[in-house]
Amino acid sequence: MAETGSPRTSSSTVVVSLSDMHGLHLRNDILDIPDGDLLVIAGDIELRNPRDVELLERWLASLPHRDKVVGFGNMDRLAYELGEGLKVAGAVVVVDRVVEVAGLRLLASPWSPEYAGVWQLEDEAEGQRHWSRLLPPDLELDVLVTHTPPYGYGDLTRGRHVGDKQLLAAVQALKRPPQLWICGHIHEAVGEYRVAHPRSVNGGILLVNAAVFYTGAHKAFERRAQPRAVSLPEGRVVAQGDPANLAACDGIAAGAATAPTAAAIGEAAGQLEPGRLAESDLSSSNSSGNEHTNPESRIRDTICKLFKLDPTREAVAEATGGPLRRTSRLLLLLLLLWPLRALNQGLLSSRTFIWWWMSRRFPATTRRLATALQHVRDTVRLFLTSLNPASSLPERLQATSNL
Repeated sequence: MAETGSPRTSSSTVVVSLSDMHGLHLRNDILDIPDGDLLVIAGDIELRNPRDVELLERWLASLPHRDKVVGFGNMDRLAYELGEGLKVAGAVVVVDRVVEVAGLRLLASPWSPEYAGVWQLEDEAEGQRHWSRLLPPDLELDVLVTHTPPYGYGDLTRGRHVGDKQLLAAVQALKRPPQLWICGHIHEAVGEYRVAHPRSVNGGILLVNAAVFYTGAHKAFERRAQPRAVSLPEGRVVAQGDPANLAACDGIAAGAATAPTAAAIGEAAGQLEPGRLAESDLSSSNSSGNEHTNPESRIRDTICKLFKLDPTREAVAEATGGPLRRTSRLLLLLLLLWPLRALNQGLLSSRTFIWWWMSRRFPATTRRLATALQHVRDTVRLFLTSLNPASSLPERLQATSNL
């Protein structure tokens, strides 16, 4: 870990924060997690089924932090569906309530302005009602955890601020500001900020956008998006993960503060024999029926058969966010959208509206889909050219204009 600031005092509490893992916690070559007293997750773990919860529990069990808090975000659909009924072994689950943990008063809330997924605030009026109820002026907190950032701080994406204005107003109305504010949601805005507060004596509330997803998605964020450790009550960052540590230990050093491999997760929790994760994962998912009764899983199995892939290896690849899962999702999306082709032939306005809506709600998926469809068009055109190379270019283009 990279140390910053002066050494902490014996009476201080070190809070380690991360958010928006989106499955990265299952890999050993991405996240370097600092030591600390309390580990806080601010949502978007991507909990979609009980298997995701089990893998999260194993990973948490492998970490040395004495106390752990799990909050949720808009991509944690299983948590939304189960509500308070969802339990995570070895951690305190916090949804819109105050808890005492590691000697600190902490509140976590998964709600964010309307975007995509679950726990959505439809408009500013709903946001004002929610935050004024959850954060009355007399509320005293040491740590505030919200999946969404406040407006103007840690929320800049594509040149505009998308944070929650009503949340910012509610926090600034608190008679006693929290010592630390943890958020996520906006991946590219990861970092440290100072939120203005009329009663703050340290230049503002320390806000940490703890989104770590870009550590594995963008080279420029490999270091910047690593988890941070903050010492309280001083309110300053004392350590941050360093990807150089991952390379130095090669993912196998005992006691290293890194996210372990999927096999190490199972072994650390004492639930699997060393080296047996792949077979156990495959058999459990087959027996539960959850993983192989949905369209995405059937497409995955079909891919394994067509390309003669080892299903045991691919089960582990899927659990760790491998390319097969992304390919299966893209193919599933193509199959679901293909019936719209006939409708789009005669309803140009509908097609335009559908693409506009998708580009607003799912920009990354829409870009991938557009690229895939263009590849299909190009392939068909090349095939038609090979069948009739003597035809003129305008004729060939006309033959494929309705694809």
